[in-house]
Amino acid sequence: MAYRIFIGLMETAGYYGNLKKGFREIGIECTFIDLSFHSFQYGGDDEPNIFVKACKWNLKQMSKYNHNIVKKLFLISAFIFKVFIFIWALCL
Repeated sequence: MAYRIFIGLMETAGYYGNLKKGFREIGIECTFIDLSFHSFQYGGDDEPNIFVKACKWNLKQMSKYNHNIVKKLFLISAFIFKVFIFIWALCL
């Protein structure tokens, strides 16, 4: 039986990136998606589809605006992208 693991959606101090690396070293397929934006940007995450790329872009744009209505629109669209990412992850 082959295991496939999904890790995400927020990185915590490089833990998930290292967890992904460890799983791959022992031969377990692992996908790690990090949607958070922080100053450290540990890396090691995957961008396997357009929904992940669009959600990352959307969340980055949301942080640039101070207007509540614009932020809410970005927040709603980010939620929609996350639903698509969830559906995609279930089909792994």
